[in-house]
Amino acid sequence: MALTLDEILQKTQATKIDSTITGSINFHLHRLHRERWDKPLDKGPFCPVKIEIQVFADTDSTLIIFTQYAAVLEKVQEFCGSQRGLLLAGSPGIGKTSCLWYLLVESLSRSQPAILYYHESVYAFTVTAVYTLTLEDLVIFISTELQDILILVDLDWVPNDLWTSLLSPVSHAFIVAASSPNRERYKDWVKQCRIPVFVLDAPRAKIKNILPNSFPHRLRLLLNVYGPDLCQFIRLFTLEDEKLEVSIPAQIASLKGHLVDLLDQNKLQSLFSAPGMIVGEATHNLVVTYGIQSGQPSSQEMCHWIRSPLILCLVVQMARAAKITKLRSMYSLFSSSSSLSVSRGWALEVLAHELISGMTEIVLSPVSQENGHLQQTVTGTPISVPIGSRTIKIYTSGSRPDTTISPDAYYVPAEGNNPTFDAFIPGEASIAFQMFISRKHWVFPEMGKHGLRTPASVRFDQGLDCMPNEICVCHTEGVFLQG
Repeated sequence: MALTLDEILQKTQATKIDSTITGSINFHLHRLHRERWDKPLDKGPFCPVKIEIQVFADTDSTLIIFTQYAAVLEKVQEFCGSQRGLLLAGSPGIGKTSCLWYLLVESLSRSQPAILYYHESVYAFTVTAVYTLTLEDLVIFISTELQDILILVDLDWVPNDLWTSLLSPVSHAFIVAASSPNRERYKDWVKQCRIPVFVLDAPRAKIKNILPNSFPHRLRLLLNVYGPDLCQFIRLFTLEDEKLEVSIPAQIASLKGHLVDLLDQNKLQSLFSAPGMIVGEATHNLVVTYGIQSGQPSSQEMCHWIRSPLILCLVVQMARAAKITKLRSMYSLFSSSSSLSVSRGWALEVLAHELISGMTEIVLSPVSQENGHLQQTVTGTPISVPIGSRTIKIYTSGSRPDTTISPDAYYVPAEGNNPTFDAFIPGEASIAFQMFISRKHWVFPEMGKHGLRTPASVRFDQGLDCMPNEICVCHTEGVFLQG
């Protein structure tokens, strides 16, 4: 006989969240019209409008609901009983985690319990309370004792050693997982679980016009510049100015206090933050791929890491230079174009590189691997690489490498998940830049690098790719970016 969630909790070391913060949480569900689906959604406002959860302090949290989320819910209800789960895939920052929250709210509104794995923590939601669990407890929930419970998983936070349990063939739970581009985990879920993959589309032009209206007027500028991502806001505006080596521009500084206060009121944000995580310490990698050298075989060396405050510094300097209007237009182009599906990361990347292009050159210095990281060496001769100006050009994943080699252009992927190169520096030492909006989003090193390794009509000496250091594997040598 299947056990209830409350009965299962009695067998675990589950800890009920302190009742002194008991209150209600208000989710104002903003209904956005259906885009790129078979028929318009005319069922009225989403339900529920207000959810009572006896765990959080009074919170006024805005949850933006795309109509794709309703389609995901329909698939969950359709597959439950016949499938083992559903994998949500899409570009970084596209709203996969928000979709998990939507499914959680919908389950609780129907008095159905759910498990949430988020930021390396496990939470059990019953009708009356919320419990924190250990990873060992999670094995019980995917055993045969508990039937048909909904488990929501943010795969970007799941350690590899948990996969055996999550993919257990005896599990009767229905798992909905959200994942940024990750070829290995696609393979695990599709091959071992045989579950369908549901790809979320990027917001289109009409949706872009609706989003700012869902937030206070004073935040609309920030939304247009940085996108509707509260995590990105808090990371940017809680960094000390001296860490950025520039002061925050006046246009943004006037909103800083208001924004931090608003985020501080969001108890969900603080409750589900990873313990001990320092938001200002995120890092990014510059990955260097060597091309074919004269008389030498092709090499695939990877290299170097760089702190993300440098990237933020570039963006802030761009705003400081009175280019807010250009930032907004860039964001609109790359995030919400009706003909493109490009994530916000590309916009930040191009803006950062445009600032770099204001210099006459950058210096590439030799580095070596020490304790898993690359450190600049005292030997070796630095290479000075000239920087040229260029225009923006869109290319697709089917483009040939020899069609994207102009030294006068930014080559920006038309697909948000496309990890190939997009910007080059003139001369034999050609450099490609990429950036992702989250420290946990990544690109598999072998994907899309063919143009840098074996180009059809041009030789590449270096290629730089920006991605998180949790994933990147550094080898013995590379180059260090200065400038």
